[in-house]
Amino acid sequence: MVTQPQDDVPNHVPGYRLIHDAQRIIRLEGKGNYTLVYLLDCDKPILISYTLKRFEAHLPAFLRIHRSALINPAYIVQVSRTNPKIMFVKLTTGETIPVSRRRMMETLIRLNRRKSR
Repeated sequence: MVTQPQDDVPNHVPGYRLIHDAQRIIRLEGKGNYTLVYLLDCDKPILISYTLKRFEAHLPAFLRIHRSALINPAYIVQVSRTNPKIMFVKLTTGETIPVSRRRMMETLIRLNRRKSR
């Protein structure tokens, strides 16, 4: 279920001048008042001193699937649901990230909306 790159992703990342293309971001992981940014061509994540909520406001096309996870839907390969209360998202990097119960429906709706475009 790899989706196509989206046009509504901005070309810059707030708080970090060296990331000029937000399409390179695979996912963001919140750590308190800091955020780890995982990039496509980088081995280690970049630590930025902005909250995940601030990134969510600047990157509206990304999916907030958990309190500490914001994901670029272009890198989602598979969504698996083991039972009605447990759902995971698998990324092109091989990582499997859990989706919180409260965000399951919103995640499925947004992914289905993207597929129908």
